[in-house]
Amino acid sequence: MGIAGFLTFGAHSSSFILNNYATTDTLATACRLGIIVAILFTYPIVFVGVRDGILDLVHFPNENKTDLNLNLISTLVLIILTVMASSFTDLGIVLSFGGATLATAVIYIFPVLMFWFAIGTDATTRQKQELSFALALMMFGIVCGTIGAILALTGNGE
Repeated sequence: MGIAGFLTFGAHSSSFILNNYATTDTLATACRLGIIVAILFTYPIVFVGVRDGILDLVHFPNENKTDLNLNLISTLVLIILTVMASSFTDLGIVLSFGGATLATAVIYIFPVLMFWFAIGTDATTRQKQELSFALALMMFGIVCGTIGAILALTGNGE
């Protein structure tokens, strides 16, 4: 659908394709409402995952995860995310940077690391050869992801 919108409006289209349609367009308005509903009902689930991930990352003790502490941490994280979200005016930069970093990690980095930890130190010669190739591929992905992230941040990736 994004490609169809881009083909409709050309290279100067807004990064959020629905912004190119008139506010009086009923189908575009229905799409905007659909996005609002999707965000409204999925955000709490994603937010709890982010909050719990942050707590795990900083090794927050389980015995301190009381309702009061979780509410305070949730409020703090929500304030930080809201301030960050309000400072972005171009959704395209966020999507480009996220794609360059997260997609690179999922495609090139995480599978190699999982394979590396799965074979461990008891790897066969063939597995070690495969790991060498996989590590080279991971380095290629890191270079591509870094270039993509730089282009996203400098605005040259449009």
